[in-house]
Amino acid sequence: LNWNLPGALILGASVSGDGHMVMGCQDNGTFLYGNNENYWNQSAGMFGDGGFAKIDAGNSQKGYSTFVGAPQAYTIYRIDGYNTIPITPPGAIGLEDSLFYPPLFVKPEQANRVIVGFNNIWRSVDSGGTWTQIGAISPEYPGWPGYYMYLVSAIAEAPSDTQVIYAANDAGLSVTSDAGSG
Repeated sequence: LNWNLPGALILGASVSGDGHMVMGCQDNGTFLYGNNENYWNQSAGMFGDGGFAKIDAGNSQKGYSTFVGAPQAYTIYRIDGYNTIPITPPGAIGLEDSLFYPPLFVKPEQANRVIVGFNNIWRSVDSGGTWTQIGAISPEYPGWPGYYMYLVSAIAEAPSDTQVIYAANDAGLSVTSDAGSG
């Protein structure tokens, strides 16, 4: 399974039911495994620092990966087969900070639902085609002492209710019960 995978720090790996995998590797990019091939393929355009990775449980040809954090132009990618498509929320590009690898949540059984964290929490229900800003847990004071401890470091959607979204940073845990709409 790992004969051509470069030595790397694996940050995120996700496996589909049919044995396909997507994996983010620090300093080595994002890799795909499967498609009747017994080796790892580096995803197009995903060289360098591959981060968190998720695969679509219902379509093993589709996955998501984070890349080097903001203020880089594109930090969230959708992988369709061997095509890599930047899907970073337009409102976050060049305007928001993130951790080096922005946190990523993809609901396994509904992989069109993607949540990412920068200064704000963003959600897409169409595989990153459009985004809605859910809310913020970070102060808007770049350069403020301790500022980076307020960037979103973990996010999740409640399994029982898609309107309940959790976000955490070094300062604590936040939750919304209306997906940020109220």
